[in-house]
Amino acid sequence: MSTVIGAIFILLIFSVIPYAVAVLMPNWRWLLGSTLIVAPLLAADPSRRWMIGNVGPCTVIRFVMFLAGSVGFAVGVVVCGLTLLLRSRGLEQRRINMLRFAGTLIAPAIILLAPEILALFRLGALNR
Repeated sequence: MSTVIGAIFILLIFSVIPYAVAVLMPNWRWLLGSTLIVAPLLAADPSRRWMIGNVGPCTVIRFVMFLAGSVGFAVGVVVCGLTLLLRSRGLEQRRINMLRFAGTLIAPAIILLAPEILALFRLGALNR
């Protein structure tokens, strides 16, 4: 049980830190610059080696950590873009901070619920 809790905690850390990096950008220029720097690094994805056939437990763990970081950064970019847009429309800073804090739950939810959602698509339950 404690290893499962430890694994979930590690996934949270690896998704929340990239989320915080993206969401704390002060304006759209910083957000665009950080996205242009980080996106090619995420596209390189050195953990895809597992598709070739050299699979070990460390490779799978590395892939999951990389996936958590990628999802965290992507969610952070979307949330930051949304909050920058809302700030330009006059939304007060207190509500923007609340949205950014609530966004920290999106990346772990995607990581934890994605396998079940994909299974539902394969079963045809969500295609109707």
